[in-house]
Amino acid sequence: MPTASAEHRHPGQALLFLLAAGVALVLLWYWLAPAAEPVPAAPAGPVLRVVAWQVQEGRRVHGPDRVSARAGERLRLQVRSDRDDELHIHGYELHLALVANQSRTLELDLTRSGRFEVELHRAHLPLTVLEVQPR
Repeated sequence: MPTASAEHRHPGQALLFLLAAGVALVLLWYWLAPAAEPVPAAPAGPVLRVVAWQVQEGRRVHGPDRVSARAGERLRLQVRSDRDDELHIHGYELHLALVANQSRTLELDLTRSGRFEVELHRAHLPLTVLEVQPR
């Protein structure tokens, strides 16, 4: 009986060899592939919004007359006045001394929802209304 030569192998053996080679290539690719770069984490804490005003001769000349935000946000209020005064945020009972011709900054976390007046005390100027929506 003649022996089978390499040219007369069973077709199932060739399929099995190709399948094993494919599995080996996939395993090598996973093993040798570079590690994925880590995704940067989301910033911790609330998002910071900056709102600015300028006051001259007791009048608002720059900045919004209304600020809408959501509870949980963080605001940075920047005020520049040509006169000494005091910024007051009603409802939050926060105060900021204003020095003539200097930009002053107050940051606050919006923990309460509602409508709050922001005013300059000495000028008796309603600077803006802060409207804070619930989360």
